[in-house]
Amino acid sequence: MSSDFKGTIIFLHGFGSVGDSAKSRALKAEYGEQNVIAPDLPLDPKAVVKLISDIVRSIKRYPILFVGTSLGGFYANYFAQKFDCPGILVNPATVPSRTLYNRIGYNKNFATGEDFLWEPDFVKELGKMEKDVSTVHSGGLVNLFVAKDDDVIDHRETLQNYPYTAHCAVYQTGGHRFEENWGDVVAHVRKILS
Repeated sequence: MSSDFKGTIIFLHGFGSVGDSAKSRALKAEYGEQNVIAPDLPLDPKAVVKLISDIVRSIKRYPILFVGTSLGGFYANYFAQKFDCPGILVNPATVPSRTLYNRIGYNKNFATGEDFLWEPDFVKELGKMEKDVSTVHSGGLVNLFVAKDDDVIDHRETLQNYPYTAHCAVYQTGGHRFEENWGDVVAHVRKILS
């Protein structure tokens, strides 16, 4: 960890996950616990918007960088545009109202094993958010990392939906979880915030 790091990283986890994960811990190990915020996101997208907006208003260390995976990647793009901050999107859900439609009902949290109810209203709210967020006009803010072997989100659709980016890295392997390449994401933070 470098003591000269200035800024705040907001890590946004994916569907059915938690903020305290190997990915957020890797960011904290590199950039300092005090510089990384990794909340457990509510299920309701409206509550996510309120939570992250409240966090952004409370931040004292600038600049801000959003880092998100999967559904968190969609949120990272949304908040990057909302607050005019850069975002790192890793295997992002580009149309989460479609990709998460088939998850309506009870699901298990991948990290905790707890059951949770994914409601139709959450999918509708994501659909509304999709209309407020652009994948085309956010190019200067977006840093994209995708794996060709992602078995949840088709990387070709992601690349098509993000034709303009500040940075784009495409990996042959890594899968949806992107664990084997996460070190590259962690390192890229410094390129953005240095």
